Amino acid sequence: MEECNEKDTLLLRIQSINKKFLENHQRKINIVIAVVAIIAFHVYAGFAIAHDFHKALPLFVLTLMTYAGLLYFLVIKQWLEKLEPILQLVADVFNRFWNFTLFDIPICKVISVVIILAAFLVWIIIDSANSRIRLRSVGGMAMFLFLAFICSANPSKIKWRPVICAVLLQFIVGVLVLRWPAGNEAFRWFSEQVVTFLNYAMVGTAQTYGFASSPPEICGFSAVFIFSSLQIIIYFGAIVSVLYYLGIIEAILSRIAWLMQYTVGTTAAESLNAAACIFLGQTEAAILIEPALKTMTESEIHAVMAAGFACIAGSLFSAYIAFGACPTYLLSATVMSASVSLAMSKLLYPEIQESRQKEIDSFKFATREVSNILQCICDGAYHSSKFVWAIGANLVVYIALLALLNAVVRFFGSLVDIQDLSFNVGIFRVFGRRDENSSSSSR
Repeated sequence: MEECNEKDTLLLRIQSINKKFLENHQRKINIVIAVVAIIAFHVYAGFAIAHDFHKALPLFVLTLMTYAGLLYFLVIKQWLEKLEPILQLVADVFNRFWNFTLFDIPICKVISVVIILAAFLVWIIIDSANSRIRLRSVGGMAMFLFLAFICSANPSKIKWRPVICAVLLQFIVGVLVLRWPAGNEAFRWFSEQVVTFLNYAMVGTAQTYGFASSPPEICGFSAVFIFSSLQIIIYFGAIVSVLYYLGIIEAILSRIAWLMQYTVGTTAAESLNAAACIFLGQTEAAILIEPALKTMTESEIHAVMAAGFACIAGSLFSAYIAFGACPTYLLSATVMSASVSLAMSKLLYPEIQESRQKEIDSFKFATREVSNILQCICDGAYHSSKFVWAIGANLVVYIALLALLNAVVRFFGSLVDIQDLSFNVGIFRVFGRRDENSSSSSR
């Protein structure tokens, strides 16, 4: 017994010494661990890049983004804070010049808008010289803006800065993504990574549902849609929940919302919602700005709804790809629609009330009561699973109603000896694209 007590006493002393050592040198130990980890990462990254740069490109890009973030927060931000008095003086001078009015007309603003619109129109005309039919899309956009103006709840209260800037921002994003070769290549690469990332959900789906999600390619068998593509919603929801818990979602969306707020001129809440709809979708974005919903104006609520319906939910991204949609076009469309949705909402429902969420710094994100990452994954998966069955139920109902409508139209067509008439055929005849060869031959 005495030997056991001596051993216990010795172990307690050793434990106490170790505890005191860790408490006294905790900061130094953390620094040593961080330095060793950073050195090991750079050595590994160097070997990976030297071995196959193309394969290590994602690692290289993430490393550069990390360096850029550290450079901004550790150097540039502190430097800008020291220069804040000078920058504020320059901003005041610019604002006086920018807000200069003559006969109650903001001269500088009007001249800037005219120059930008003129440059935009000249570029469009020159770029479409070989195919004037492409100008129809400009006419279509102008018609949508005109109809929104006609149907506006208060046309005299429309603020044209959000409208014009949002349309120009959409145009700039479209040029960078679709016409600029480097931007197109970068966006295509990013869309491929997104598809690869979402397809990992198929592993869990195949393990859980087996034959229903991945049947053999015989006798025309195909995967059950609700057990294959829609299951990605659960996977994506869990990942988003984890990113929100770690603060990554807040950091990314705050930067995008800041850009949209200072370019388009919308308030913090609606800018943040539009940015969130690019990645999360309508429901998740509304949850994100939940603290502001009770105090939002009617115009801001309208902007929230418009952005939600205009963008593609990230969880449904792979579902659309399963139907054959191009991932690059899907991503570019949802990014471009985020800004122009604000333009349409500000045309249809202008702001006539005083907003309480003007600055992005004063906005508070919704808090989630979770204690660890595992709970985040479980909560995100459980919450997202409800959407899967809701989407499945709506698919059953609307496809059945469409079949019923086709049958009714076909019945009335048969009464007057019109064969093969249906609602689908009628819609195609009205809105479908005509074949140029057939139209030219008919002429």
